[in-house]
Amino acid sequence: MGVLRKGTDGNVGTLQEAGSGDSPTPVCHCASRPATVLPCAVSWHGSRMKTRRLPGGIRRHGTVRTDMTLLMPIRLLRLGLPLLVSSWLSACVSLPVTPMSMAKDEMAEKAKFLCLHGMVPFTTLSRFPEGGRPEDYVRAEDVAYLRAHPEVDEGLAKRFDAEFPPGPVQCEVTSTHVAGDSAIVLLRRTHLEKGVSQDTGVPFFGTPAGWRHSAFVPEMTEIGFRAAQQNIELLRSGVTPPKKVSGPGFPYTHAAEKVQAQGLLYMMCLVTRQGTAGNCEIIKAMPYGLTEEAVAAVRASRFQPAMLDGQPVDAMLPIMYLFRPPSR
Repeated sequence: MGVLRKGTDGNVGTLQEAGSGDSPTPVCHCASRPATVLPCAVSWHGSRMKTRRLPGGIRRHGTVRTDMTLLMPIRLLRLGLPLLVSSWLSACVSLPVTPMSMAKDEMAEKAKFLCLHGMVPFTTLSRFPEGGRPEDYVRAEDVAYLRAHPEVDEGLAKRFDAEFPPGPVQCEVTSTHVAGDSAIVLLRRTHLEKGVSQDTGVPFFGTPAGWRHSAFVPEMTEIGFRAAQQNIELLRSGVTPPKKVSGPGFPYTHAAEKVQAQGLLYMMCLVTRQGTAGNCEIIKAMPYGLTEEAVAAVRASRFQPAMLDGQPVDAMLPIMYLFRPPSR
C-alpha cells in the first residue's frame, strides 16, 4: 500500500505518493526504513456476514458501525505526522501526567504485551497466558468471534508461526498517534537471534473500559474467504504488494470540517493485475462523506500490481487512513 504520510490537509494516511521511492507497505508502517512485507488478511473459514452496498459499489459489513465509536495488520509504517517529543530540560524536570499521556501509556503497555506473546499482527486467544483476560486487551467482537470459531483461532496461530521465525523477541513502542477514539501504536518487533526488525501498526479504539486493540477478525476472515473463492491474493510472504504510482490523496470534506470529525478509515480494495483499483470492502468507515471520497480517490489512482513468482496478480490492498481536522 504505501507509506503513512501527512497530507496538506493535516491528515495521515497510507497511500504512497508517486515518485517517493519508498517500499510499499500493506497497511500502515513507518517511513524511515525499507518495509518488510507482512500478511494483512486471513482466509480461514468463518460464518458469513451480511453486507450491504453503498453508492459507487462500496461494500460495507453489517457488523461494522458507521460512526466513530467503533484496523489486521501489516508492514513497515512510515509517518510524516509531526510527533510531540517531550523535552527534558534537566534531570530534575518532571512532566505532568495528563489523560492523553495515560491513554498512550495504556496502549503502549498492551501493544507490547500482545507483541511479546505472538498476538500481533495475528490475534489469537490460544496464545494468551493462563489466567489472562483477552477482553482487557482486545476488542470484544474479536474475542467473541474467536471463541465461537476455534478453527479460525488455530489458523491464525499457524499463520503467525509460518510468517514469523520462532525465537526470543524484543518489542518496542516507537510512537502513538491518536485521532478521537481511534489510535495507531507503532511497534518495532526485533528478533534477537536473527537481528531482524519489523515495524507494525497496531490499531486501538477507545471504550468505556479503556483502550482495546482491534484486529477486525470477523471482517478480515470474511474478506479472506471471499478472496479465496475468487482466486484473489491476500498480502502474505511471497506476494509483493501493490504500490501506488499516481493519483489523488484523500480529501477532508466540508461536512467533516464543520463537526471536526476525526478517526480511522480502514478498507481493502482490489488492485487488478492491470494496475487499476476498485471493489473496496469497508472494514471501518468514516462518516460525512469521507469514506466515499476516499474510495473515489483510490479508484482514480494507478498502481504497480502485486507480484507473485514474477507475475502480476489480482490482490486485495489494505488501506488505513487516520483523519484529523486540518490545522488552522
